[in-house]
Amino acid sequence: MKPKFSVPYNQDPSIIKEYIIRKKYVRDVYLPANPAFFATGRDSFHTHSGIPARTSRMPFGLNSGYDREIQDIIDILRTEDIGVTMLMNGSCDGGRYIDTRELNNLISYLSSFRDLSAVTFTNAYYAKKVREALPTLKTKASVIAGIDTVRKAMHYEAYAKVDVIAVASDVNKCLPVLKNISRAVNTEIQIIVNSGCMHGCPFFSQHYNYLSHLYDNNSDTSVLKTRFCYEALCKSIVDKAPWTLYTCQYIAPKNLHHYQRIVDEFKLVDRALPTKIILEHLDAYIEGRSNKVLPHDPEWCFDEPDGVFERVSKCDRNCAICGWCEATWKKMSQQTLSTA
Repeated sequence: MKPKFSVPYNQDPSIIKEYIIRKKYVRDVYLPANPAFFATGRDSFHTHSGIPARTSRMPFGLNSGYDREIQDIIDILRTEDIGVTMLMNGSCDGGRYIDTRELNNLISYLSSFRDLSAVTFTNAYYAKKVREALPTLKTKASVIAGIDTVRKAMHYEAYAKVDVIAVASDVNKCLPVLKNISRAVNTEIQIIVNSGCMHGCPFFSQHYNYLSHLYDNNSDTSVLKTRFCYEALCKSIVDKAPWTLYTCQYIAPKNLHHYQRIVDEFKLVDRALPTKIILEHLDAYIEGRSNKVLPHDPEWCFDEPDGVFERVSKCDRNCAICGWCEATWKKMSQQTLSTA
């Protein structure tokens, strides 16, 4: 069975042609909503696509040019049987869309796009209201919603009636949990294959809340040059305990086959990456042979030793009494030094 991928639009129009070439494996292309309507889980337009004019385009207020570009992408991909998913998955919006008028504006915005395939939400309330107003538009629960147990998945599905649940990346390598979630709900299951964050990151909520407000009250792009970097905090922890990389969220391409009959859709990040890197990662996952972990942060890229996935995908994460990852990491490091 061929794996199906949800892939990012990084503000480089040329990447769309590349996805069409790989359309046997590309299920949909995801892109951010206009920030005037909703924040997402990344800096919406801060990319390294290789096109300087697009690298820092940040529309403050409604940007109809970007909306027209979205519609053009939808029209192109629809003829190739590739969907387009719009992201509205910021973790914090101050309750803006609890207001009926604001919610109606959001629904009007979504309905303005002809043949839009799906929309991704973090907030189950918004997903429910959009489902009721636009029943033909698929809804997805974002990974940022933190759905990491059977009960959470059941609650979200029962309340919001979503079509897809992106399971929290912390359980990416917990196959028993993923199996139980998949059996408990009628939705499709999605996982992010190359999310590079650590398992149990203490900055998860703060990081996504920060990104949700990145565009608030800013009138130029200078904020992107001075913005706080949560990734540096994560890295400071991993640098002191590099063996924790074994339980990090990303999945080496060679291990994708373990998810057959559990996961329906694999999501590839990051939309801030250059087109060349995104395509290299996608091709590696399509081929499914490499043991190289491919997070969006290249500093965390390494070759995963044989047997690591089989071990950590079934363990109970009781790291305080185990020590297997630390011992294995040190052993592999010594072997690397001795052969250097």
